[in-house]
Amino acid sequence: MLSVYFLFHFHFDSEYRDIYENYLEIGFQRVLEYINMSKKYRNFKFILDQIVLLEPFFKKFPEKIEDIKRLINNNKLEIVCGMYAMSDTNLPSGESLIRQILYHKKWVKEKFGTEPTTLWMIDVFGQNAQIPLICKHTGINLYIFSRGALKDTKQEFVWEALDGSKVLAIWLPKGYDIP
Repeated sequence: MLSVYFLFHFHFDSEYRDIYENYLEIGFQRVLEYINMSKKYRNFKFILDQIVLLEPFFKKFPEKIEDIKRLINNNKLEIVCGMYAMSDTNLPSGESLIRQILYHKKWVKEKFGTEPTTLWMIDVFGQNAQIPLICKHTGINLYIFSRGALKDTKQEFVWEALDGSKVLAIWLPKGYDIP
């Protein structure tokens, strides 16, 4: 028997084709919908990623913090590292990327007592050759991305940086949504 699993997430663009406040409301509704679905369906699981959405969500809905903690503890929610706001990895300096990852991990640890070990960079336009080194030094052991790979790249591979640092990488060749 074949088992198929869907892991629900959505990518929060803080500003793309509309203003931040409108996207924020869409993001809030999606998080509330996912929380409700996880209560309704025993096997419903989802991912949240960027602090740029989570911070204002908890300011508006502080009563949902306990729901989120419960979902994390019951393995129904994983907060992956999408940094404060998902950053292109080929433009900023390595230090900037490291600081964003460490800030994200500290924030999640303080709020929920868990530490993200997956770097969820599903909507970045380039890949820095030093990502495995950055992952090594920030406690990241899985890197998931959808853009910037060559057509013949395997979907799952061990990515090695120039210094020999390695990280397990998963490439989503069809993007991060199901068309």
